[in-house]
Amino acid sequence: MSRCFLHLFLVLATTQLILGATFGEEFRYEGPLIGTWHNPDNWSSVLPGEFPDDSFDDALLDADPARDVFVTLDQSLLLGSVEIDEGDTLEVSPSSTLSLRRGRIAGHMHIIEASENPTSVWEYLAIEETGRLVLGSETTSAAIQSPAGFGFFENRGTVSGSGAFGSGSTWA
Repeated sequence: MSRCFLHLFLVLATTQLILGATFGEEFRYEGPLIGTWHNPDNWSSVLPGEFPDDSFDDALLDADPARDVFVTLDQSLLLGSVEIDEGDTLEVSPSSTLSLRRGRIAGHMHIIEASENPTSVWEYLAIEETGRLVLGSETTSAAIQSPAGFGFFENRGTVSGSGAFGSGSTWA
């Protein structure tokens, strides 16, 4: 009986590890009004000490309309998706590269300057009416691209700055 129980436990534990790794996790920013992405204390998580850093993870800044947060992405990152709520800001620092499958910007996203690899959106990027995407600054430029050439871009907000959508991109 105990051998059967042990076998069942190992099968269930292995299945949980595989499914968790395959489907990723949903995270919500709950840190200070001004914070950094890579601080695990700033994020809700099933397991303590984690933050969104996987191609299957989904991140939300911050789902509380009463709080306007400013989060700096201070290291390169590959994500499943990111949603920036109205009033919230995600700043991609000059030394960082952001790659994601999907994005929704209802707040503000500022990509300061192009690093070696531009910000990449593989599937879909939507900028809502309240959203603002700034590529670069007065003295620098930044780019956003669809590396596979089949990304879909929907803009109902504002895109500004000295940057551009990267060469080779196909935006519908």
